[in-house]
Amino acid sequence: MQSSATISPSPPIQAPNLRVLVVDDEQSVGFFLTRLLRPWDVTVVVDGLTAAERIAEEPWDVILCDLTLPGVGGAELFALATADQRRRFLFMTGGAYTPEAEQFLASCDEPPLYKPFDPRELRGRVEQLVKAVGRAPRG
Repeated sequence: MQSSATISPSPPIQAPNLRVLVVDDEQSVGFFLTRLLRPWDVTVVVDGLTAAERIAEEPWDVILCDLTLPGVGGAELFALATADQRRRFLFMTGGAYTPEAEQFLASCDEPPLYKPFDPRELRGRVEQLVKAVGRAPRG
């Protein structure tokens, strides 16, 4: 007796060297995302100024960024990025923000992830973004 074939979704991106920068001032969120996004190469920074430096220094395939950060906020960080880097941003927010922030999020190509988010949704959104924009150019 033969079993019927099943259709499975496309396999997840398995590239362990996929580079993800997480920018969130809540260390618990950074820890959670690091575990969730294994085996990818995840770096966590807790403020916008450090994130701006890291974005300028290194290529990132995805930049998961909280909207509200100490110092340089998410919208300011986005404005400092190059056009290619801006395509790689995926904003996260708890939803409590100003009309200006709401307008900013509406202007971004990628809709934000609202906290708390489903881990499968996050991984799916990261994978969709990488498939849409490709890997960041290296060196």
